[in-house]
Amino acid sequence: MPPKGEAARRAKESSAPPTSAASTSSTSSQPRRSAPQTVYEQSLERYHQTRPYAKAIETAGLSGLTPADRALWTSAQYLGSTTAASSSSSSKNSRQFLATKAQKELWRHVNEASLPLRALPQPLPPSPPQPPNPTASSSSSSLLPSATASSGWGRDRSGRDVGDYSLDAFRARTARRVRLTALEVAHHAFTAKRESNTAALTADDIQTERQRRADIATLRMELYGQRAGGSYAQDPEWDDVVPVALVEPEGALAAIAYPDAYAEAISYLRAVMTAPEYSPRCLRLTEHVIALNPAHYTVWLYRFAIVNALQLPLADEFDWLNNVALQNLKNYQIWHHRYLLTEAYYPQLMAGAGDDEDDATARVNSFGRREIDFLTAILAEDTKNYHVWSYRQYLVRKLGLWNDDERYATEAFIRQDVRNNSAWSHRFFLVFSDPANSSAPADQKDNNDSSSTGGGNNNNSNTTPELAGAFGGLSLRPDPAVPAAILDREIDYAQERINKAPQNESPWNYLKGVLAKGGRPLASVETFAAQFVANISSDEGDATSDETVKSTHAMDLLAAVYAEQGDTARADLYWRRLAEKWDPIRAGYWQYRRQQLVQ
Repeated sequence: MPPKGEAARRAKESSAPPTSAASTSSTSSQPRRSAPQTVYEQSLERYHQTRPYAKAIETAGLSGLTPADRALWTSAQYLGSTTAASSSSSSKNSRQFLATKAQKELWRHVNEASLPLRALPQPLPPSPPQPPNPTASSSSSSLLPSATASSGWGRDRSGRDVGDYSLDAFRARTARRVRLTALEVAHHAFTAKRESNTAALTADDIQTERQRRADIATLRMELYGQRAGGSYAQDPEWDDVVPVALVEPEGALAAIAYPDAYAEAISYLRAVMTAPEYSPRCLRLTEHVIALNPAHYTVWLYRFAIVNALQLPLADEFDWLNNVALQNLKNYQIWHHRYLLTEAYYPQLMAGAGDDEDDATARVNSFGRREIDFLTAILAEDTKNYHVWSYRQYLVRKLGLWNDDERYATEAFIRQDVRNNSAWSHRFFLVFSDPANSSAPADQKDNNDSSSTGGGNNNNSNTTPELAGAFGGLSLRPDPAVPAAILDREIDYAQERINKAPQNESPWNYLKGVLAKGGRPLASVETFAAQFVANISSDEGDATSDETVKSTHAMDLLAAVYAEQGDTARADLYWRRLAEKWDPIRAGYWQYRRQQLVQ
């Protein structure tokens, strides 16, 4: 025990914490720390309060302490080790680390400096959010999500580290956990009473227990994202629903062995869809089924019907959908659901546009920025995700995002990967479907345009089905409404990218698409293409020694130029050399192009 006496009295008189040279200088030069805002910040503050020298050591190291402070720090370290040793052993003969006189001297220094007798461990910073585990057991021993280790406070139902909670949110969560514990204690008392048969249960007891179980289920779902009991059959919320199980015919050739949890969830889904029922519990059921099988197309349609029927906030549904999309990058149903949400949300954004058009425009622009930011995050994981690019084109048309920011975004994707055909196609759509720079509204430029496959009224004979396919069916019909300055800008951009990677087919296709859209002949870029091809000869001996081809795509373009100019012999030579030497893997295609010359 610490000695009592003058030292103890002096310790009480001195309430100021010990300071070091490092801590004094840092305190005088830095502003006062603001009050903690999160659970982690509060824990870190308490950690520093129980370890007076930790902040100074973190700032300047142990050598930054004064000799007196180093001595006190050593005493505090020793005090912590002896306290831990004494608390872990109740034996009177436990090891004495210091003699009696030395211990008294130690306690004198501790009392004079008012050092804390116990020190808190240093808290770990909150870890990044982790996806919840929808198939985890919901037993009482595994209520906390356990996808990955957290900082010590656990994770909530969405996988967020509780250490990131604000203090008010943490207090509210703690209150819910306390209430859940109280309800579970009462539930166990009810169970014990029923099993003991010492007293009959009244109707009020049963009704109270039913409500109690419903409250437990709600709190467990809110706190941990798990259903009470781990089964809908055991959940009082679903007692009124008769599940519709899928019964495979006897001797079925390919009976599907569904997991028990999935089969049960689907049976309840069939029941509520048959009713049909649109309620919050059905919304939670769809969330569970989607977590088990994100590709279940029907449950997505049912979920949208519930959101629509209950008139739920669509912004909340977008937030939920973002987390699901990040975990299922290749899922198509997610993007169709997002399309339906956007179609329903857009009229809300435009509500009152006649009275205050500026506010409506601001709402649309804000929503568009959020969506583009989210799409950018998805494309950072999968830059060629077809569903994401398709939705992005739809979003540009729906919200009118025909702006330079979107064009610059395509340039960023192309700089990252010049072979990203999706980014090239999106740029072509963005530039040549803009109503301000084209002759038809954007919503009329669809895949049914006959000119997109080389048919219709297309005056450019070099628009091939292969070229049209490179642009996802976008129209290649010449459009006189496209300004010449835009055509020149896009030609320069394509040529710049070609110079970076001459053998990359994407910018060559883009260049030919721009020329087709502007009604310009391929011969207008003949000089540019010629720098990548030299000394093509019909003499086999000369050809093998002197030919220089830096880009087979330039060679193909030159052949098309010669065919356009009527020099069929030279065009045939170029395609023949492609088949024989420079691109033999596509020899059949080049032979086909040669045959087209004589037709």
